[in-house]
Amino acid sequence: PENVWGILSNTGKMYGKLNTPTVLPDDKTLDEHIAEAEAAIQPEKAEDPVSQNVNLFGEVQVQTEPVSEEEAEDEPVRIPYYCREYSIFTCRGRIYQVIDGCAVLMKDRKGNPFSDKEAEKIRSFVAIKEKLNDLIGRQLNPRATDSEVEFCRIQLKLLYQTHVSKFGVLSNKITHKNCVEDPEYLKVAAIETCLKVTETNKAGIKTTKKVYDPGDILTKRTQWPWKEPDHADNVVEAGLISHAYRNLIDLGYIARITGKTEEQARAELLASGEYFYNPATMEIELKSRYLSGNIKAKLAVAESHGLAANTEALKEVLPKPLNIEDIDFALGAFWLPAEIIQKWVRKDLAAEVEIKYDEEQDCWEVIADYRNRELLNQYNVENLDTVSLLEQILNLKDPVIKNRVWNPERRDYVEVVNKEATLTARQYKNEMMNRFHDFVMDDSELSQDVEHVYNVLFNNHVLQNYDIPKFEVYPGAASMIDGKEFKLRDHQKRAVTRCIQGNTLLAHAVGAGKTAIMITAAMELIRLKLATKTMIVVQNATLQQFAEFAPKLYPTADILIATKNDLVKEKRKRFLGRIATGKWDIIIIAQSSFNMIEDNPDIVRSKYIEELEQMEKTIAARNVGRRLTRRQRKNEEKSKRSLLHKIEKLEDRHALEDIVYFDQLGIDALFVDEAHNYKRNFFVTKMNRVKGLDNGASQKAFSLNLKIDQIREKTNGRNIYFATGTPVTNTLAELWNMVRYVSPETLDEFNVDTFDRFASTFTQTETALEIDAAGRFKMVTRFSKYTNIMELSKMFRSCADVILSEDLKDIPRPPIKGGHPEQINIPRSATVTDFMKYICDTYRWYEQLSSDKK
Repeated sequence: PENVWGILSNTGKMYGKLNTPTVLPDDKTLDEHIAEAEAAIQPEKAEDPVSQNVNLFGEVQVQTEPVSEEEAEDEPVRIPYYCREYSIFTCRGRIYQVIDGCAVLMKDRKGNPFSDKEAEKIRSFVAIKEKLNDLIGRQLNPRATDSEVEFCRIQLKLLYQTHVSKFGVLSNKITHKNCVEDPEYLKVAAIETCLKVTETNKAGIKTTKKVYDPGDILTKRTQWPWKEPDHADNVVEAGLISHAYRNLIDLGYIARITGKTEEQARAELLASGEYFYNPATMEIELKSRYLSGNIKAKLAVAESHGLAANTEALKEVLPKPLNIEDIDFALGAFWLPAEIIQKWVRKDLAAEVEIKYDEEQDCWEVIADYRNRELLNQYNVENLDTVSLLEQILNLKDPVIKNRVWNPERRDYVEVVNKEATLTARQYKNEMMNRFHDFVMDDSELSQDVEHVYNVLFNNHVLQNYDIPKFEVYPGAASMIDGKEFKLRDHQKRAVTRCIQGNTLLAHAVGAGKTAIMITAAMELIRLKLATKTMIVVQNATLQQFAEFAPKLYPTADILIATKNDLVKEKRKRFLGRIATGKWDIIIIAQSSFNMIEDNPDIVRSKYIEELEQMEKTIAARNVGRRLTRRQRKNEEKSKRSLLHKIEKLEDRHALEDIVYFDQLGIDALFVDEAHNYKRNFFVTKMNRVKGLDNGASQKAFSLNLKIDQIREKTNGRNIYFATGTPVTNTLAELWNMVRYVSPETLDEFNVDTFDRFASTFTQTETALEIDAAGRFKMVTRFSKYTNIMELSKMFRSCADVILSEDLKDIPRPPIKGGHPEQINIPRSATVTDFMKYICDTYRWYEQLSSDKK
């Protein structure tokens, strides 16, 4: 009755400290009103002899004879429809858990019945869980009235306050150790808000502790029913609505909300100029999406299908051709036509050579007969002639000249680097590269050839402008978190849209809100049926942050948190079984735990064999026209033996029984936070002796590659997402590696699918004097800068969403003392100086050792 409802929503006697007690509107006492309300909602007596009573909170109080433990175990128990694997529920006053699809009487870890207090705690937890689900369901139900929602919230708050007064906060996992396995434990614990309180003791020492207060859902409405718009003024607006809500141009939906037929809607969409039919995907796409990407490839398809409107629109956005002054090129760039280099040798160096580029081997070869080798002598140094030097330059190598010297200790000839000759050869290399560059720039015909080739291969992409959805709150997300209104910022919405449309690297500065982006994107993939089970891999230090935030942002989501204890050896199989058999929207796992998940040995073997083939191909290309030294052959054989040994070791892993491999977990979308921790990814390269170039692979990067490949195979290349504020930290190779992880298709589109092609097009090395560890000057070759910046930026940003610190103007930042960072110089102490001298002496001694002793 409404009059009773009005009293209950304003009284404090029944609900503790919800509100200050108020004067009742008539002469009846509160107890009389409650009795009247309970009588009004009392159901008719059931035919069943069991007596039923329904209290004010809608709870059925069943009076039955006590059931013995033996009877409870023998009598079959029906599992409630809403329970999933490992769910805890109560039946006939007893506590059960769903194990392997069956209701199992729950006991403590020693196999004994729970104590009365522990059983009461678990029953209270189950009551809160069921009432919370009831409240969330009512919040999202468009037919539920505000009064029903509010009444349900008061019931939940009473249950929560009673539980906390007896057993403590729900977030205490130690106290609730028997409830943690319930798949909805996180959701229940998320109704509390975690506050960090700093206290200062008498000694002036500050300590920070966590305090948990009742959360938003206990005091106010946090969710509203999600409803798609049912009307649009025109088809253009309807198309935008369809794309925002459904991630596609749904002609049936557009026709319904505009009152037109599908044929009319299609015709008007294409006539508007804001939408285009893409014959490659056979779908209607937004203008921003169609008129971006590889424009020249789309133009060729449009012309072949006779789509005049598409052809005209694509030509308008086609990038303007670049002039030779805007293009960085040098000897060694894979895309330079061999004819141009041959012409330079013929005219500038007065000799005839044949130059070939092998695309499959990704290497250059210079062929010259005896006569022309004799003519090409301008840059001969010791045993390195000009033809060999040119070939090394084309293959991105730094020349090194060695002499065979007799070693009396080893009684054999050893190879020693001739430093003076090597320095001269590198000077000749720089001179040859400069001569070639100047020669092309001075020859208008060759300049036009270089311009044409570069424009065809690289200057054909347009970056997409991603639309921001009009709605403020995503479907199923909460609008209140920790007592504050929560809405994604525009750059976060744009990033979510990018994630929905394809693989994305979130290159966002600290403070950009990557956590909310990844959780929202994961749930949108689930909603749009682009994924069925997503996994978010986070740093160990941020696991708790994700675990607390995710269920608050999406209270209805099925979320599983994998801690380091869940993946220890004795628990690993059981926990991975939970992932594999359960229906989870999001699985949040720490990087250390993620690295423990085994890969199928058959898949690992295939990957090793692929790497072995790549290595053999690269070795063959590197050794063309060269006579290898014994050490070089030894190193190459060592690398091959290492891979072969790894393949042999895989045979032993088949003996391990009952392992749940990653490919059996059902993961079809992967988010990796702080992805720079996986930057050491294997790749092959002909470049050697380049400082900072590390093509070795860490085991965790190798395993991540395998897991990514498995997801790509399931999703046709989709659903790979990386997030990091530092995609490039130490070397320029890291940028290529990051793009290779997320979108190898992008590397293919820009014709830089191998590292050497990328390096020859977008980077430049430099040899200069540097101080080594012993404090001496030494010639060092390292990557010095990027080249062809515009096309490199397009390549990176075509799969990376970049947010810099200066883009975050509306985000508050903690103040810095003095207003800006300060550099503080501290004088080096005598002790440190002595130690540095010791290190330098040790390093010099080390350099004198033979290879074996080193």
